[in-house]
Amino acid sequence: MLERKGVVTRNKYSLDSDFEKLLNYSRVVDDGEWVFISGCSGFDYTDMTIAESMTEQTQQVFSNTLNERKSRMPQIQGDRG
Repeated sequence: MLERKGVVTRNKYSLDSDFEKLLNYSRVVDDGEWVFISGCSGFDYTDMTIAESMTEQTQQVFSNTLNERKSRMPQIQGDRG
């Protein structure tokens, strides 16, 4: 188990959806060492498909998350604490 000293700072990224507001939910949480992604599918929005392979779907989740974060960075609610 990793032992940490001091205060842990988390960055929470939400897309400001009604669901996220209602449940106080963030799709991505970055604690400086780990990044947690939740509630995202492996759907490829460029060609509107989903791969059969779990590996490809997982890779697509990361791609979607990174692309969304880059394209919407000014709009994403970055929340420290």
